[in-house]
Amino acid sequence: MRPGILATLLTAGCAASTASAPRDPRPPAACCASLVERGVESLAAPDDLRFEMGDDAPSFAFETGPSPFRTFQLPEGGPHTLLLSSYVVGDPPTWHVFFPVMWVLDAQLRPVRGIGPEAFHWDSATLEETRGWRKKLEASFQAGGAAERFLIIHTTDALLARDTVVEMPNTSYVVAAGVPVLVPLGTHGVAVPTARTGKLRIRVAAP
Repeated sequence: MRPGILATLLTAGCAASTASAPRDPRPPAACCASLVERGVESLAAPDDLRFEMGDDAPSFAFETGPSPFRTFQLPEGGPHTLLLSSYVVGDPPTWHVFFPVMWVLDAQLRPVRGIGPEAFHWDSATLEETRGWRKKLEASFQAGGAAERFLIIHTTDALLARDTVVEMPNTSYVVAAGVPVLVPLGTHGVAVPTARTGKLRIRVAAP
């Protein structure tokens, strides 16, 4: 992601979130002037924070499309390793996932760098993490060095316009010596709709 994309966004306006269903096309109405006007949550090491992108989250008119967002102040003394997880919500056929992208900003709210969808991969989630279909999008990255002070998490129209495919194992039972054995038979792709809402978790590793 190119820093220039965000150059005009910090005063472009934000909006109250209006969409709870995937691919809701309704544009939100402007409500505020910057990405920090609705508050900034400070991160420290080690932190483990769960949060939601939902109807109560503000939505900003990013150049890549209106999106709910969260703004975090990065811990000092970095860089720190951060782990961001976004969980599949629900079960098929009504499931969905919030596909994050991120911007790292300096103390004057100027973009330093972007962290795009290529940073994320699918992984298995535990029962402790989520009660839905136990899959998550996850990215590990470093942030909080020299000029890096804020982290913005949001999504884009391009991601909302497509499903996200996760590879699932094919298995079958065979009987060996009179005992049924589960045998892997490759994988198949399963499409999970992307949405403006979701359940996320951010962790900051201890220095």
